[in-house]
Amino acid sequence: MKQKQQVWILGACIVLICLGVIFYVVINRSTLDWVTVTDNVAVYKIKLPVGTEFCVPSDYEGGDCEQRISRETTKIDGAFYIMLKEDKGVRRLDLEVDRSPNALNMSAIDFAKRTLKLSQDDGRGSDYSDAKEIVFAGIPAYSFKATGGFEEYGRAYGRGGSIDAPEFYDHPGESRVLEGEYYVIYFDYDGMIFRLLYPNDDMVKQAIASLEFVKK
Repeated sequence: MKQKQQVWILGACIVLICLGVIFYVVINRSTLDWVTVTDNVAVYKIKLPVGTEFCVPSDYEGGDCEQRISRETTKIDGAFYIMLKEDKGVRRLDLEVDRSPNALNMSAIDFAKRTLKLSQDDGRGSDYSDAKEIVFAGIPAYSFKATGGFEEYGRAYGRGGSIDAPEFYDHPGESRVLEGEYYVIYFDYDGMIFRLLYPNDDMVKQAIASLEFVKK
């Protein structure tokens, strides 16, 4: 009888250990295969899943998008598209990083407020919501959500970087269709104006939350 009780207790312990391991893996599966990568051009680091693809500038139109993050490939210098994949790789989740010298004669926050107002006044069908000033990675920023599409007004890209463009006050200088809800964040850092555009998805938001600028 005593031997049976010991066998039962041992079996119960094994089951509990197995359940604990499964629980740990489920809770931590989103970070088990993530690595810290660095963009030495934009001077930030971010945690991303192994296998994430990214695009960097090249001599070819559209850039070089054949790059993939691994435990050996942890530099994403100048990356402007970062393409995460859901579990099983069914849906691609894009993070866009737009960066250029700020020659707008206004802050990124003021520009974001202006382009948002022009977008809403033009009323092309995109839905904008939750606009507010925030602190992103320790930096003052302006954030809003865009659903169905995104338009940017009043900016052009010149030799000096981002410049004021009155020709794009009454119609967008940039426009695209979005599937679902996206976050748009504008901020200044080190003389550059940044714009991040990414979907409202837990995996991408986990990556975004890890972004940290590296002091030169």
